[in-house]
Amino acid sequence: MPEFNTLSLFDVRHIHAVSYITPFAAAPRLSFTGWFTDPGAADLGS
Repeated sequence: MPEFNTLSLFDVRHIHAVSYITPFAAAPRLSFTGWFTDPGAADLGS
């Protein structure tokens, strides 16, 4: 489960959901997307 001020990496092939952020939250949610180009670089323990 994600916690405040953390980076969570996961394999998007697994079922997941994104929760709603209230409009009066103190800071926005940041989202980064990308790809690993080295087959061994993405070992996330799946």
